[in-house]
Formats: sequence, structure tokens, C-alpha cells
Amino acid sequence: MFHLNQEDSKKTQQELIARSIAEIKEHLQEKSATESEIEENTRWIGQVFEKTVELSENEELEVPPPESITLPREVQAFTIQTAIRILTLQSDLRDNALYFLNDTGAALGIQAGALRNLLDDEFDKMRLEFTVQLKERLDQEQIYWCSLMLMKIICADGQIHPAEKLYFNLISELIKGSDIRLESLKTDALKPDEIPRLQLSDEIARTMLKYVVTIAMCDGEYVGQESEFISKAAISLGIEPGQIDSILQPIAASFMVLESLFPKET
Repeated sequence: MFHLNQEDSKKTQQELIARSIAEIKEHLQEKSATESEIEENTRWIGQVFEKTVELSENEELEVPPPESITLPREVQAFTIQTAIRILTLQSDLRDNALYFLNDTGAALGIQAGALRNLLDDEFDKMRLEFTVQLKERLDQEQIYWCSLMLMKIICADGQIHPAEKLYFNLISELIKGSDIRLESLKTDALKPDEIPRLQLSDEIARTMLKYVVTIAMCDGEYVGQESEFISKAAISLGIEPGQIDSILQPIAASFMVLESLFPKET
């Protein structure tokens, strides 16, 4: 999952863990859990959160699956959602992190389809948060060109897939408060005009390319027109052709693992 780095994300992780553990304890107390049950449950959850911190710092780390445990459904969901947040504060969500989330879901007794729904809900929230972050860091001209870039990749293969429709809402958020209109962007996206070289920071440029690649792959297909546009987008973002694969391949690998472990319910 793409994101812009947060200042002192390590401290933010620890604050998130402390806040989440406190909320979970409160919920368990409301469910009339005994003190020993609360202690056992929060110890297990705390260990899961510690492992997610380790994974966020070392994506190559292999973590053994947690022991099975029975928790209230709301606490199950909250634990998974918090784990995703911890994992994505410092880094993108990679293969070993997805495997650990799968193992944690299995230990909690969450079915694959329900776990995918939790993941998708959290991903949607993070995409919106990223869009808001992006908007805060760009000027009006940059917002136009970045919005157009996202619209062009949606339209690159000549059709709009259901999985891509979500991004219209995100583009709408990005252009909110400006003179840019969504319908005008759709019209401009179909024109052959090239996007100029954008003067963005390295971090924003690389994250924007991740955003473009994610849209290209979200429908489960990756066609030639999309590949061609990604190369053009990289040029506009000031990313050298030799660096594209280092951005594209981890995202593609994560998509494959995501679809393998958490197939969407049909």
C-alpha cells in the first residue's frame, strides 16, 4: 500500500498500539470478560502488534503464525485493522506482512472472504488518507496534472472496470475546492496530449508512480496500454526508466499474494 512517510512513525506506531490495547481492554470489560481473560487476550494481541512492528522494519523477516485464540468478533476485526495500520506506517505492505495477516486471521478464526473485506475496507481508508496528504503537498497546477495522470491510467485500456471506479472518488477528493471538474478531466484524459515534467519531490514522485501502478493492476489485468502509460508517467515524474521495475515489481508481487491468500467473495 502506497503512502507518504510520516514524521516519527516509530513513535506513532507505539502510540497506536497503546491506544488500541486500551480500547480492546475497555471492550472486553464491557463484554464481562474476567481479569485473567482480559490479561490473556491483551497479551496475545500485544504480541501480534510487536510482530507487526518487526515486520514493518524488516520486510524479509519470517514470523511464525500466532497460536489460535477466541476473541469477540469486534475485537478480531479491530486487531486486524490495527495490525494493517502498524504495518503501513513505515513501509508498504509486502508479501511476508500479508502472510502474517493471513496467519493472524486464521488464528482468530476469520474466514478468508471476511478477512479480505477487512483488508479492502482498511485499504480504502488509507487511499483516501493518502489523497488528502497529497492534496496538502501540491499546488493547484500539480493537483491538475496528478489528477489527470490518475484519470489517464484509469482510461488507458479503453474501458473502466468496476475495481477502478473507486478511484473516481479519490480524484474527486484531490480536486475538491479547486476549479478542476471531474468531467473535464475525463475529457482531457482521452486526448493524446502528454503530461509535462512535474517538479515533485522524490518521495511524492515515487509514491505517485505506485498510485498509478496500483490502479493499473487493481482489475487483475495489466495490458500493454497501461504498461506504456506507466513508462510515460515515470518520465513526467522524473523517474529514470531503470528505476521503474524496482517500483512496479513489489506491487505486482503483493497483488499476486493478496489475490492468492484473500480471494474476493463472488
